[in-house]
Amino acid sequence: MIKSFEITASRFKFDPSVLEVTEGDEVRLTLHSADGTHGFAIKEMKVKLAVPKGGAAVSTGFLASRPGTYEVTCSEYCGSGHRDMKARLIVNPRGAR
Repeated sequence: MIKSFEITASRFKFDPSVLEVTEGDEVRLTLHSADGTHGFAIKEMKVKLAVPKGGAAVSTGFLASRPGTYEVTCSEYCGSGHRDMKARLIVNPRGAR
């Protein structure tokens, strides 16, 4: 199944802050910034994307191959709250719902 999310990055949060999918889902992300330059990274899924200031949308995709809860971080320094700019990716095991 394909799961698509529209995500807004702004100081110092992602909206939505929780992305929930099922193991085996193809995940498609479209991101834009509401202010300055940000990044979006999920280390375990090998996702790293720069989100430019100005609101231009950028897209990426990946396969949610392993169940678990993964930290999403801002991968571009964006100011004093940068370290706290986080979200979560929850990959539920297939057949658990």
